[in-house]
Amino acid sequence: MNLKKMLLPAAAGLATIAGNAMAATTIDTSSITDVVTAVAAAAAIVGAAVLGMHYGIKAYKWLRGAG
Repeated sequence: MNLKKMLLPAAAGLATIAGNAMAATTIDTSSITDVVTAVAAAAAIVGAAVLGMHYGIKAYKWLRGAG
């Protein structure tokens, strides 16, 4: 029971410290955003190809079984 009484204040203190540490530093994420944006089109094409193959095989098996 004593641990539960101490857990909430300790968690609040750690959250405050972490919040202050995050506010003190700013990280430049523009290079990461540029890379993700550049790769997004290629990832979409690969994803569409994978889904197309998956459902194409299912459709082929379905049509083959219907005949």
